[in-house]
Amino acid sequence: MIDEAAAATALNLSFDKSGISFHSRSETLAALKATGSEITYDEAGKPWTRYDHEFLELDLALIRFGMDQPQWADGRTLPRHGAPGRKGTMAKSDLKTIPEKVAWIAEHGEDAFARLPLTTPSSSEVRSQADWLKLPIAERARRWEDDPGAFERLPRAPKPDSPNTGKTHHAALEKELRTRGKR
Repeated sequence: MIDEAAAATALNLSFDKSGISFHSRSETLAALKATGSEITYDEAGKPWTRYDHEFLELDLALIRFGMDQPQWADGRTLPRHGAPGRKGTMAKSDLKTIPEKVAWIAEHGEDAFARLPLTTPSSSEVRSQADWLKLPIAERARRWEDDPGAFERLPRAPKPDSPNTGKTHHAALEKELRTRGKR
């Protein structure tokens, strides 16, 4: 049996090894356990868990979990080109040469190539409804299917930092008009 301090150290090392920044490690572990995954430790103290019907080291399971449920992770730290057992975000701009495009079409088909976005979608966090609307339609549909109320829970677009918020500052306007000789 592993003691509590060694278990905490091993868990933190697995999170670090995954390379993904999760918003809260404790909440991520709770969400992972809610999927039915239970963490066990081998003789060396390395954490393992069952995820995707496979017995995996915890760091690999965390990568897959982060890609399956990106709301727990900082999207900028998710693997762009996939991970073991997961496809990455692909775009036509990733295929630089004609031979690469031909090989990709031969493997996946012309219809799949036609459905690829021109550029890779932004991996920045969706923090407002304005960010949501910038996502490709396919990504919005996938996220909506996973969580139908996600859009409504997001705050409206953040207020601009500039002093021009759409309200007219009448005193400044009058002064400007007098300066230009229009009043």
